[in-house]
Amino acid sequence: MKKIILNIEDHQYSLFLRFLQTLDYVKIEETKPKSKAANLPRFDFSDLVGKLEWKGDALNIQREMRNEW
Repeated sequence: MKKIILNIEDHQYSLFLRFLQTLDYVKIEETKPKSKAANLPRFDFSDLVGKLEWKGDALNIQREMRNEW
């Protein structure tokens, strides 16, 4: 036995789905839609977390760096 998964919207292919339901060897299961965030990989940055100690004026440094160009 092989399993085929079709992700189709029932409002777009209602005739096709009705045909599939008439077949004895086809089982139709409804699934809840996946969110796009669920497809994205999760990264673990726990080993990279730290605290930067900055002693200086960030705005002045930014201006100096911009003026170098």
